[in-house]
Amino acid sequence: GVKEIGNDVFAYSEISSVKLPKTLKVIGQNAFASCEITSIKLPDSLKTIGDYAFSMTNIENLEIPENVSEIGNGAFMGNANLKSVKLPGSLESIGVGLFMDCDKLSDVTFSEGLSGIPAGSFYMCTSLKSIDIPDSVTVISSKCFLDTGITEVKLPDGLKEILDDSFNADTKVTWKNTTYNDYNAFFAAFKG
Repeated sequence: GVKEIGNDVFAYSEISSVKLPKTLKVIGQNAFASCEITSIKLPDSLKTIGDYAFSMTNIENLEIPENVSEIGNGAFMGNANLKSVKLPGSLESIGVGLFMDCDKLSDVTFSEGLSGIPAGSFYMCTSLKSIDIPDSVTVISSKCFLDTGITEVKLPDGLKEILDDSFNADTKVTWKNTTYNDYNAFFAAFKG
């Protein structure tokens, strides 16, 4: 069966639905970028999703299968209708800006096992009001949750790296059993 969908194959097309083969391992860069697709069932065989593969589509709900280990830069960015996302713990590499500017995204589920959240992953996801970050996460990069609707968050005790612009300045943060009234107070304590 088909193991790979190449770069740009359906990009900018009027394709609105697709059934992916159960043998698929790789979806290439821009494979479905800016097409009319509204839903997608990713097969369990899938391992890699390329840069911008599903950017600017109309997908509403997304579940990434457990075997996916790599997702490229901006793979789902700019999906105006995306409301919910489930990410597996099997992810070893996630590109920057993964869900950037998905302004209807309100439900994100991380699985235990994820170690880092890259730059701009949820930047400008204004409908995202809350997030449960798994204890396995040790790195939260620049602008990860900046310009979201998140007003308070509990960060993992084992956090090793976070930047001064990872969250909005007014985000209330709980970390190592201490609650900080805003992100800047937390960041100052974190940098200690």
